[in-house]
Amino acid sequence: MTISRIHLVGLLVTIALTAGSCVSCPGCPATYVDIGLVVSGAGSGVVSGVAATVTGPQNGTMSCAPNGTATLCTWPSGPVAPGSYTLTVTAPGFQSATVTAMVTVENADSCGCASGALQPSHVTLDPM
Repeated sequence: MTISRIHLVGLLVTIALTAGSCVSCPGCPATYVDIGLVVSGAGSGVVSGVAATVTGPQNGTMSCAPNGTATLCTWPSGPVAPGSYTLTVTAPGFQSATVTAMVTVENADSCGCASGALQPSHVTLDPM
């Protein structure tokens, strides 16, 4: 019985020391980040049928879907390269918009998880 208590006390001390120094990381891959672009129509909010393409250090097509009061386009899957990009956004019944945007990527937390930003992150399309 005494041995069991010693083992139990040792286990509790180990757990307490480990819990105080452990940082829980969510397991995010550092080379992938979630970057979004909000697209709205001048005076109309949600725009249907949005297509958004990116050209620059990487080329791809963003995935776009209505989301509340606007349309949200997400970065193509795969690694994200920082730099200057050209965004081309189109939708039926609206004039296309082409803007220059900057993508930044930083390892900002203790887990090494990358965070990314797209500026500008909002495009407003004008009706035809």
